[in-house]
Amino acid sequence: MVPTPRQMRYVAVLMLGVILLGGLSTSQSAASSAVATTSNVSIQNFFFSPQTLTIAVGTTVTWTNDTDKTTPTNHTVTADDSSFDSKTLTPGHSFSFTFNSPGTYNYHCNIHPFMHGSIVVQATPIEQIFLPFIAKN
Repeated sequence: MVPTPRQMRYVAVLMLGVILLGGLSTSQSAASSAVATTSNVSIQNFFFSPQTLTIAVGTTVTWTNDTDKTTPTNHTVTADDSSFDSKTLTPGHSFSFTFNSPGTYNYHCNIHPFMHGSIVVQATPIEQIFLPFIAKN
């Protein structure tokens, strides 16, 4: 049986992955595992801070309504594409969401539509190698 071009690509990508994974030094492996898996966004004075956050795939982002207690204001964290929604966050309350796919996720506050933010989720180097291949299949 002669392998198809698709099967040959699959084997080549797998071999490349084995070579790359086998070539990682201990220090590189330790550095990879040290990548933050949580990040925080503060909601203060009608702004998300930071307004744009860049994270790795698999990171959990926690938004906290840090509005000044003297002028308590409710907020939401709502994805423009509806992939996540905090519902109403009263001052001092938080909402968390884990980003498992690369891409840019824009969000806003439903109560104050002028409030916008974005999360940029980047694939790890090994995922960047495999994503184009996976996307073709």
